[in-house]
Amino acid sequence: MPGTSQVPSLTALQPPHGDGGHKGGHLAKDHYRVVVLGAARVGKTAIVHQFLYDEFPVDYFATVEE
Repeated sequence: MPGTSQVPSLTALQPPHGDGGHKGGHLAKDHYRVVVLGAARVGKTAIVHQFLYDEFPVDYFATVEE
């Protein structure tokens, strides 16, 4: 059925604490720059919002372009 599939959140994809991610008692953090490309009104902002906040915006709000 459309709309019933679940997308894993970004936190669900991260390894659990204690499996080698520590360096000197601090958690190692990787930084990534992500570029999202696509035509107008295809859901670029919505998919980024899904992974950052673990929720999908139902209403459409146009992203301001400068």
